[in-house]
Amino acid sequence: MNDKTWERYGALGGVWFVVLVVIGGIAAGAPPSRTDPAADIAKHYADHADGLQLGAFLGALGIIGLVWWFGTLWRAMTNAEAGTPRVAVIALIGLVLSGIGATLSFTIDAGAAAAIDVLGEGSAVFFQISNISFGFSAMGDVVLATAVGGLILRTGFLPKWVGYLSYGVVILSLGAMISIASDNDVFSFFGLLAAVLWGIWIIVTGVLLYQKAATTA
Repeated sequence: MNDKTWERYGALGGVWFVVLVVIGGIAAGAPPSRTDPAADIAKHYADHADGLQLGAFLGALGIIGLVWWFGTLWRAMTNAEAGTPRVAVIALIGLVLSGIGATLSFTIDAGAAAAIDVLGEGSAVFFQISNISFGFSAMGDVVLATAVGGLILRTGFLPKWVGYLSYGVVILSLGAMISIASDNDVFSFFGLLAAVLWGIWIIVTGVLLYQKAATTA
């Protein structure tokens, strides 16, 4: 396959990522509230140990597709910046920050589930750390979506409405970040909404980048 073909199918890596993460999330089961008793949190880890570990594995597989998706996004952004990737670099940093926070969260959950017989109700500590780590991943989403959305609205390298969708991700992710400092369920709900919209945003950008690469091939 030539480079344009790789660029085109790389864009669909975002779809691969979202699908695997959704399947992994279903396998892991609905998490308890951060304010639930430690016994309930330990029960969640015990009841969903296999699902949490499977979800972490599927998330790791999905990240492979996400990297390819960003490779295509990077090219589109650098082309829009006339080969001077200032905003594209900011977007890359945002993706890395988001990935570190989310990966750490999944790792902590999978590890706590695997060691639940040893941790017992002490797993509640790891549950809190996992949630806070996921809040930090929202910080990376803010950086990534702001960079991409701003460049779209400035240059039009993707349809303008995708730029506004990007800022929707930013607003919800800012709300999700408050979960770093608060265990209120409202901010956890913001995190859920942000994750859903972020997934939709990745699929939308991936499909549009695929179509754009196919048109210019």
